[in-house]
Amino acid sequence: MLSSNTFWLLVAPALVSALPNAAVTSCLSSSNVPQVLTTDSKYSLVVKPFNLRLPFTPVAIAMPSTTAQVQAAVACGASLNVTVTPRSGGHSYASHGLGGENGHLMVDMKLFKNVTVDSATGIATVGVGGRLGNIAQSVYSQGQRAFSHGTCPGVGVGGHVVGGGYGYSSHTKGLALDNLVQATIVLANSSIVNASLTENPDLFWATMLTSHPNSHPWRRRSYGIITQYKFQTYAAPTSNVVFQYNLGSDGGSMKTAHAAFQDYANSTAMPAEMNARIFISPGGVQLEGVYIGSQSAFQSAIQPLLNKVGNPSGQVSTKGYIDALSNYAYMSLTTPLDYDIFSKSLMTVWLTDEALTNFWSYYQNTARSTNRDWYLIIDAHGGPTSAISKVAPNATSYAHRNALLKYEFYDRVNSGSYPSNGFGFLNGWVAAITDTMKTTTFGMYINYADPSLSATQAQNAYWLNHLSTLATIKKEVDPKNLFSNPQAIGLNEVVVRGRTRSLDIVSEEASSPYFTDNAAAVARRYRSIQSLKFSLETKEKHGRTGTRGLPITQSSHKATRHLIPRAEKLPRPSALDMKQGNTKPMQGYKKLQMSANVAKSEGYNYIWIDTCCIDKSSSTELSEAINSMFQWYKDSAICYAFLSDVDKNDGTKISQSRWFTRGWTLKELKAPGEIIFFASDWEPLGSKSDFRVQRIIEKRTRIPKSILQREHLTTVAAARRMSWAATRVTTRPEDIAYCLVGIFDGNMPLLYGEGKVKAFTRLQEEFLRISDDESIFAWQTTEVEAKNKPHWGILATDLVFFEQMSGTMRHTGIRIEPSLAPFHLDESQTIYLGFLNSTRLISNLPTLYAIILQRVSDIEEEFTRVSPDLLVEMSGGNLWNIPLKSLIQSFRDRYDRMGYKRKRRRRGPEPCAGLNISEPDPRVIFVRSNLQEANTMRGVLIHCTQNNLKADSARSPQAHVIKSFGSRFRNISFKGETKGRLISEELNSIHRVKFASFSPSSILDEFGASNLQHMHRKALCWLKINIVQSGLWPDPYSFIATEPDDNEDAIRVLLSRFGTGGGN
Repeated sequence: MLSSNTFWLLVAPALVSALPNAAVTSCLSSSNVPQVLTTDSKYSLVVKPFNLRLPFTPVAIAMPSTTAQVQAAVACGASLNVTVTPRSGGHSYASHGLGGENGHLMVDMKLFKNVTVDSATGIATVGVGGRLGNIAQSVYSQGQRAFSHGTCPGVGVGGHVVGGGYGYSSHTKGLALDNLVQATIVLANSSIVNASLTENPDLFWATMLTSHPNSHPWRRRSYGIITQYKFQTYAAPTSNVVFQYNLGSDGGSMKTAHAAFQDYANSTAMPAEMNARIFISPGGVQLEGVYIGSQSAFQSAIQPLLNKVGNPSGQVSTKGYIDALSNYAYMSLTTPLDYDIFSKSLMTVWLTDEALTNFWSYYQNTARSTNRDWYLIIDAHGGPTSAISKVAPNATSYAHRNALLKYEFYDRVNSGSYPSNGFGFLNGWVAAITDTMKTTTFGMYINYADPSLSATQAQNAYWLNHLSTLATIKKEVDPKNLFSNPQAIGLNEVVVRGRTRSLDIVSEEASSPYFTDNAAAVARRYRSIQSLKFSLETKEKHGRTGTRGLPITQSSHKATRHLIPRAEKLPRPSALDMKQGNTKPMQGYKKLQMSANVAKSEGYNYIWIDTCCIDKSSSTELSEAINSMFQWYKDSAICYAFLSDVDKNDGTKISQSRWFTRGWTLKELKAPGEIIFFASDWEPLGSKSDFRVQRIIEKRTRIPKSILQREHLTTVAAARRMSWAATRVTTRPEDIAYCLVGIFDGNMPLLYGEGKVKAFTRLQEEFLRISDDESIFAWQTTEVEAKNKPHWGILATDLVFFEQMSGTMRHTGIRIEPSLAPFHLDESQTIYLGFLNSTRLISNLPTLYAIILQRVSDIEEEFTRVSPDLLVEMSGGNLWNIPLKSLIQSFRDRYDRMGYKRKRRRRGPEPCAGLNISEPDPRVIFVRSNLQEANTMRGVLIHCTQNNLKADSARSPQAHVIKSFGSRFRNISFKGETKGRLISEELNSIHRVKFASFSPSSILDEFGASNLQHMHRKALCWLKINIVQSGLWPDPYSFIATEPDDNEDAIRVLLSRFGTGGGN
């Protein structure tokens, strides 16, 4: 079940108002804001909290029904210096909707409960006063739509969304926050704005606390009362498999089930459609959830987990969307309830065997004997297939993207008051985990607010690595602290615990893992180094954060950035070594010392070194580091690359350094604005900005100087980016994929042990999730590899397959669907050319690529790749230049091996070579282009036969102008199918039509599709189209129809391409 806090992203300790109630109510009255007075009969009901244990009395209650009244209420609070607290559903476990303490001006938003769904866009407009159960029913009733949100029906949508909004479909569709497209907000100055990606985009990103693409992360942040949301809905699933299996109650066997559930969530065996949880109560333990799909698919998906938990008995049924939602909530969607409760939460990445043992020992020895109505829910929150984990950790304010499991601990009494000694019960259960894993950072879910936490404890647990930046922004955007509650981030200096998530205490630009344990020992260890002092304190009172880099003492330099040195094949101190003070005997220690000396001499205060600043024993920290490292390098002031195998006297051998062969150094080479290369004795060899060094790097890595000089990677096709790493190596096989995460602007969990192929496949899948660059399919095997394996998937299984894609491949236009052209050389007619929607420039002309595919389904658009050693290249961006003869021959050489039968040849000459006019009957098929639409085009109509062998009609003495397009286009006609007499000229002549403007929508009527159907099979007709569109395609793209039986389909596809009907 989900709880709602207030719907502010940042709030702070309350202002203490000395004003009497009358002053506030008077202001509201004079501003025509409806109120609930203490004398009203409904007052006691309005102030009744969800958690009966935490009643608070507001100084006044405003109940607006319009945004203007909300604006007026905010203005009253600001003018009278009274803290303003909005309440949506009032479901906060900590009574934050009442302010979390006495004396707030409560703005009750319950009248903002409109729900409308735009049938055209599927966008649902939802007032923040609505509760999730009512909203779900209303959205569903308007076209059977849905969006991902929580399940507890009484939760208000306002606070639920900004806290994340986890629910029964989150593993499949993400959080409620991830489905948000717009918010309407009343700001602290009483103005009202709409914020979305297209309208006030800065405010939208800031409101949802994400990093704006054109500004520093978190910099632009605004606060106010949200009056309505807009969510992108999807068709509500019609088949929802609801399941529940009884796992028993024995602590020992439950530990095994818990471990299996953790493994399942952390593997690709758990599909995205599976939403599962473990429900623990005094009555026993159940595995339950909802699978969005068919029962047969569910059985296949759940069986790997059931096998590991003893194949328990259970109940499985298929329900509609609303019934499934009610089942998951354990109640009617319109029944809000009130209880006297205490709740806690925990977000975990991976529990050790010892932690699992202690957890279930507490269950067996303590929980089962506690005579109260408690329960515990363990949700499969993240993992490699979860929609939540696929969003970048810093993309939103939600700080738990890397959490694998989410725990809700809930204890209540149904009558009477919650006992004062009851808090120890849940605190003890949480401690069974946290005390066992003391070096691990655990988060907590703010929508399960725990009021027993201090402000510092709550802030660190809810916001993790976002905390220090939030504190800074709070001061900037809410200097009067208008919006607050006792656990919120306020204006006072924040105490950041030992494991926060920022690089240093001065720079806001980067975040990075760090270490703080045994700080005093570390400091003592390095005291002999006069140039260094590692001041690693477990608590820092600063407006930003505790240090995670290594501070370099130099008082004359206040502004700091981080720098990242690298070493070559030397035993280097790890984070654990740094904690234990075990570093000096290592050869790599000198690199640490020297890099710090250089940094200090250049005026830098902080240094960051990956090997000793990332705790690799923490999967959370390692995953965050690898997914964020590209941005950290990019934000650095400088990067030092230590080339231990290069002598200072022979700087020309920079390119021969092993540094350029390592997978991890690719992002280090691209991301930083500047790199200084050092020889083995720490003498500088040159910098990345040095023209001479650039030439060496370009030649060695095949990365153009323009890319090294900060040109954005999105201008480079995926296949080419892959080629840069094709010859690089890593120590662990999976790292060859993980090291490319930043190069492809993605985010993926680390699963060491999955193997290179699976890791590389997940990298490509993640890239395709965020990009439509189809050049990622442009890989090529050797002929030997192709012979050994006839059928291949569309994704490459090895990075080396991209090695040949190192030409100047750049994006000029990208489309979602590849163009498919039937390449009918077998009886099954299943072979296609797939034209990839990415180009590379050669002499300022695009080159197109195609791969060979085989259709494997007659009813679905499913293909496999065949002959992967054949990558078809069309230089000049022109389909006329397909190397057809060699392609056909190469492909036919593989027929016997692949088990195909040749298609029976029709009468006529053998297929001939390249697709150009001098070889007129190549029997190539119609090709559909994915070029952008143009309102006007220029074209050339050329008709030739096998008797015409002139390559260039402009030079041919037989060439002459017969007609021009435009008003006289209709005058072109065909005179039947008299063997080869297709037009009024002689069979052996070439007819050229001048360039002129015409409307593509008139092709069908003016060209005469019926006449084209009667073309002689030995004739060929080309329609070359020049797209007049900003030089996007500087060379003509071609459309071809060759076989008479294919002409009708060819014309239909052509006309569909230009929006005139038909279709393919």
